Amino acid sequence: MENSRDHNLLSYLYCLINDRSKVDEHIKGALNIDKGNIITLTGQAYVYLEYEEKFSEVEKILKKLHKLNEERHRVLQADAEIEYGYCRMGAKFYHNSVSRLEKIIADAETLTAPPSDWKTSICIWNFGLALAKRRLLTLSNLTSSEEIDLSHKNYRRVIDILYKITNSENNENVDRVTVYKARAYAEVGSVTLFVETNEKEFPNGPNDILPESEIEFNYTSRTYIELALKVCDNDAYVLLKCGKYFRYINDIDRAVELYKKALKFNQTSSAHEQIALLLKRTIENDILSETKSKNRVHDSKSKNDHLHIVKCPKEVLQIDKIKFKRLIKDIFHHFNEALKSPNRSALYNKGLFLRQIGDIKEAYDTFKKLIFDKNDGKCSVMHLANAYEQAANCIMEFESNEHYKEEMFHYLKRSLEISPDLVAKMPSLESCWTTAPTLKSLLTREAQTKQRQYNLAFLYDKLQTYDKSFKVYQDLLNILEEPREKVDVILRMISTQVKQGDYDGSILAFNLIACLPDGRQKLVENEYIEVHIEGCLQALEQGECDVAKVRVKNALRFIEKKTDSSLDRRDEIASEDMHEEFEVFLLCDDNDDKLTDHYRYLRDHLQLLGISVTINSTDVRPGFTVFKGVTDVMNSSKHFVIALKDRNTSREFEQRVAMVQEVLKRRARSNCVVLSSCELPVWLTGSPVIMGDDVISLFCEDIHQMLVNTRARDILKQILLHLCQKQRPATAISHP
Repeated sequence: MENSRDHNLLSYLYCLINDRSKVDEHIKGALNIDKGNIITLTGQAYVYLEYEEKFSEVEKILKKLHKLNEERHRVLQADAEIEYGYCRMGAKFYHNSVSRLEKIIADAETLTAPPSDWKTSICIWNFGLALAKRRLLTLSNLTSSEEIDLSHKNYRRVIDILYKITNSENNENVDRVTVYKARAYAEVGSVTLFVETNEKEFPNGPNDILPESEIEFNYTSRTYIELALKVCDNDAYVLLKCGKYFRYINDIDRAVELYKKALKFNQTSSAHEQIALLLKRTIENDILSETKSKNRVHDSKSKNDHLHIVKCPKEVLQIDKIKFKRLIKDIFHHFNEALKSPNRSALYNKGLFLRQIGDIKEAYDTFKKLIFDKNDGKCSVMHLANAYEQAANCIMEFESNEHYKEEMFHYLKRSLEISPDLVAKMPSLESCWTTAPTLKSLLTREAQTKQRQYNLAFLYDKLQTYDKSFKVYQDLLNILEEPREKVDVILRMISTQVKQGDYDGSILAFNLIACLPDGRQKLVENEYIEVHIEGCLQALEQGECDVAKVRVKNALRFIEKKTDSSLDRRDEIASEDMHEEFEVFLLCDDNDDKLTDHYRYLRDHLQLLGISVTINSTDVRPGFTVFKGVTDVMNSSKHFVIALKDRNTSREFEQRVAMVQEVLKRRARSNCVVLSSCELPVWLTGSPVIMGDDVISLFCEDIHQMLVNTRARDILKQILLHLCQKQRPATAISHP
C-alpha cells in the first residue's frame, strides 16, 4: 500500500511538470503492486484523455472504476491516499487532513468483511494521523499564529494514537506493523523529550501527556528511543528520529552512527540537514571544550530552555574557516543536498552557519530568500520571525551599513509584529527573540526625528507598554505641522487608549480630529462607532446618563454627518398629521395588549439612552385603523428591532415583518436587527441576528443589574452597533 501511494503521488507531480515518461513509469509501478487501485486507474485515464489517446482503454478503465467504487474498502483506500497527498503538501493542508483521516479511520474500523491486510492499512493510517497532529504542535510547521494550539489535550491525543499503534496486534503483515510500532515509539520518545525539557508548559513532565497506564512505569524519553531501536533498527525513519534525539542530548557518537546507517537506506532532505547540523555541533563542541565555555543551546539538562526550539541568537559562536575547512566543506555539501528539496529549516540553519563562519553578506541573502518565500504561504511564522531578526542582525554586522539602515529597522519591526503572537501562545518563548531590546537600543541612539518617534511608538505598542507609546504620540503631535499627519497620530493615540480601556480619552480625541480641516472624513467609521457605544455603556455604568445619551446620539448620527444627508431623507409616506418620529420601531411577537415585560425593559433601556422607541401598535393615533396606524408609525421610524421568542408566530406578526421589509427596501439608510430565541424562519432572514435562548429574557428592569451581566451587556451593545452601522442589511427574503 505504501509503495503504491508513493507511485501515485509521484505520477501526479510529474504530470504537473509534463514529464510523460516518469508519469507512465510510476503508473506502471503502482499497477504492478495493485491492479485495482482507484487512484492509479483514475490517474491513468486522466493521462490518456489529457494526451487524447487510447479512448477505448479509457472506456475500459471507467467501467472498472465503476465496479471498484462499489467496494467500500477500495473507496476508503482511495480517500486515504488523497489525504496522504495533502499531508505532503505542507502545513496549509494539515487541519483538513486530520479531520478527514479521522473519519476514514473510523469508517475503516467498522468495515464488515475487510480484506486480509486491512489492519495493517489502519495501522499505517493511524500513524499518518498522529504525524499530522504532531506537526500541528510544531512551531516550525505553522504558517499562522491562529493555527497554534499547544494545549496538553492535543499532545495527549497524539500520544494516544501512537500508543494505539504500539499496542496493536501483530497480524498478517507482521514486518510492516513492526516497523510502524518502532516509528511510533520513536515519536513518543521525541514528544516526551520536548515535554521533559519544557517544565513551564509541562510542570508534571511526561505525566501531563502519557496515558495513566504508562505513568507507573516512570519511562523517560530515552526509554522510548531505545525501545524503538530494539523493535526495528533498519528503518531510515526510525534511525533519523533516534539520531536527532541523540544529537539533541549531545551524544554525538551515537547520533553519527545512526545517521550514517540511515543514509544507507534513504538519502532524504531531512537526513542531510541533520548530518549538517551534527557536523556543525562537532565543531562547536571542539571550540567550547578549548575555551572551557558552555553553550546554553546544547544543555540537554535544562528544564526551561526554549532556545533549541527557536534558535534565533543575536550573537553566534564564531567558527574559524581555515581551521575547520574540511568539516565546513562537508557541512555545506549536506546543506546543499538538503536544499535540493524545499526545506526552509535547512535554509534557515544554513544562514545561521554562514553567520558563524563570517560570510555575513551570504547569510543576509539567505535570510532574505527565506523572507521572500513567505509569499508562497508555506514559510512558518516562526521561521519568518527568525529570518527577519537574523537579516537585521546581519546588517548590524556589515562593515558599512548606512545604506541598509531603513531595511534594518523594517526587518526588526516585522519580526516584532510576528513574535508576540507566538509568545502569547507559548509564554516561555519570550526570551527567544531579542528584537525588542535591540530596536529600543538602536532608537535611543537615533536623533529625535518623526520616523524615530513612529518606530519607538510601534515598539512600545508591541511591548504593550501603552502609557509609553501614548507619551511618544503626544511628543509627535508637538513636532508635526501637517493636519493629515496629526490626524494619523491622533488615530493611533485612540487605538492605544482603547487598548488601555480609556474610552473617555478616545472620545475626546475623536472630537479633536473633527475640529481639524476635513477631519470627520478621515475618521474610521467602525472604530468611531465602537468607541462611542462602549463609552456610552461605561458612562451608563457610572451613572452618567446624560453623557451616555450624547455618545449614543453621536454614534447614531455619525454617518448622516459624514455623508450627504439628502440620501437619508425619511420616506414621505406617513400621514401629514403624524407629528411623532421614532428612532426605533420594536416589533415583537406578543399580542399588542399583552406585551412581555422583557420587551418593555428593552424599550425603557433604549429610551434611557435618549433613543425614542415605539412597540408594535402602542403609538397608533386615535381614529386610525390598526393596519393604517402601524404602517404610518413604521414609516415614521428610522430603524427596526424585530424580537422573536419562538417559531409559533401569529399571522399578524408575519404580516408586520413583511411590512418592515418593504420599508427597508425603500430606504437608503435604515437598519434592522433581529433578536431570536429560536431558529430563524426563512421569511425573517436577511438582517443581522443576535440569537440565543436567553437573548430576550436577559433584559431586566434594573439597567445596572443588566450591565453587570456580561452576556446581557454584550447583547445591548450589539443592538446599538447594528443600529449605527453604515450599510443597510441585505434585503430580507420576501414574506410568502
